[in-house]
Amino acid sequence: MARPAPAFLTPQVLQSVQHGVMQLIERFGEKELERVLHAVAIITGDAPEPQLDPMQRPGMLYIPGLPERRWTDADTYPETRQVADILREAWPKMREEYLAFMAAQGRLQSYVPPEQAERYLQAGMTRFDDWSGLFMNRDGRKYEEHYEAMPETARTLERLAPYLMVQHESFFSVFRPGTVLKPHCDATNAKLSVHLGVIIPEKCGIKVGGIERRWVEGETYYFDETFEHEAWNLDTTPRVCFLSDIWHPELTQVERIALSALIETATSQGNLAA
Repeated sequence: MARPAPAFLTPQVLQSVQHGVMQLIERFGEKELERVLHAVAIITGDAPEPQLDPMQRPGMLYIPGLPERRWTDADTYPETRQVADILREAWPKMREEYLAFMAAQGRLQSYVPPEQAERYLQAGMTRFDDWSGLFMNRDGRKYEEHYEAMPETARTLERLAPYLMVQHESFFSVFRPGTVLKPHCDATNAKLSVHLGVIIPEKCGIKVGGIERRWVEGETYYFDETFEHEAWNLDTTPRVCFLSDIWHPELTQVERIALSALIETATSQGNLAA
């Protein structure tokens, strides 16, 4: 059965999205947009909820027809292989830049905005400042000062640009000792979350859809965040990964253009984060 429209879909956002959909249909035709139109219909309540694995719970946008796969190996698609090659090559210098930045400035930003601390605590964070980051991109913002301070990381992101999702996050993700991020699901299967191991102590790991893996320094990992996932660092030193978001490789270029336009429309209203 169909569900009521989610809270973020205010009348203003709905009107903007519907207008955007009509423009996309005029540009590309309905056939090329079939999965995107179906996804929008699910959000608006005009199509029934999909029957998914109980551990897969998209918080915002579900694209029908994509593989329901928890983990994706780097060799699965040409795009994931190319992303892996870029990050593996850049990893030593990215690590050097992170360590140099921390030695010189040592300033990290909590991943959780203070005004959202209670919501994150309810969702499973142990303490809202357990998880912090050195951000390159977030919520449509490019952190120019970090691009200037970390030129190799900046060049790496330029090389990754063809694969990166609109409104992507790219940052050094830091779990301080004792951090436990409890099971939760995120917004959309239109992307894969990419993790590059940067500084990995012994007693840390991540579990996606019940399947556990441990990061290895210099290696990349890809997973669908709409599956329930959790992570932890039970060691005595911080865990550092570089995180980013890439388009799901099975989305067509037309679908990526269409989703970019719709996500930009929604975020411009201040109600949606990809």
